[in-house]
Amino acid sequence: MIKHHLALCFCLFAFVLQSQNDSAKAGYFYAKGTDKMQSEQFDSAVYYFGRAIDLGYADKKVYANRGVNLSRLEKYEEALTDYDTALKYIPGNAVLFCNKGIALARLKRSAEAIATFDLALKIDSSDAETYSCRGVAYQQMHDSLSALHDYNRAISLNPAFADYYYNRARLYNDSKLAVKDYRKTIMLAPDMADAYYNLGIIYYDTDNYKDAIPLFEKELSLGAEKAETYYHLAECYWYSNKKDKACTCFKKAVALKYTGIVPQELQKYCK
Repeated sequence: MIKHHLALCFCLFAFVLQSQNDSAKAGYFYAKGTDKMQSEQFDSAVYYFGRAIDLGYADKKVYANRGVNLSRLEKYEEALTDYDTALKYIPGNAVLFCNKGIALARLKRSAEAIATFDLALKIDSSDAETYSCRGVAYQQMHDSLSALHDYNRAISLNPAFADYYYNRARLYNDSKLAVKDYRKTIMLAPDMADAYYNLGIIYYDTDNYKDAIPLFEKELSLGAEKAETYYHLAECYWYSNKKDKACTCFKKAVALKYTGIVPQELQKYCK
């Protein structure tokens, strides 16, 4: 009986030591995951948060953090699973509902996304990002009025954030209003290549090649390698009587597999 009692105590003590060891390891992996997330090493962050989860990390926001990194890797279905798990432990969290809504919107499950953003806004009605994201979901559903309302609300709450003007510009059918918002976007985020391209297209479509050229050039200087941009720039140069530059851009567009319609005179001149 004494031997049995001693053995039982030893086993319990060993279990406690193992539990403490696992807890320490889980904390280490969580910290590593956080570091990797901050340095935008999303694959590594997912791995380390997963190790923390496997070891029973106590703070269940670990699921939310892994979900964010899965979303950044465009693994939205997996992210949704983590967001739902996190919400079981942390109900009523507006940020979690917003992140879940973003994943649903990325999967084109727009109606579900809107319902999820609604839940986030019931908890925190002052979050500009949630309004903007819900606006995107409304836009996916071709509900322009609701989208515009949400973009306006986002801008009123945070007038210094470029993405909100960019989203609203994409919604506008009125080119003057779109130009104004793209200009504001570029002022706030001078490295946003898509804003230069979209603004350049507005000028290109109205035969304003003089204003379109520097915008396409700027987009390319930011590292964009798009066949469409080179082709549009080629046409702008062509109709501005800068034919050598037009040919340089046209050949680059072809090398990048541009497949659109090309004017015969441009093709003949650049052969």
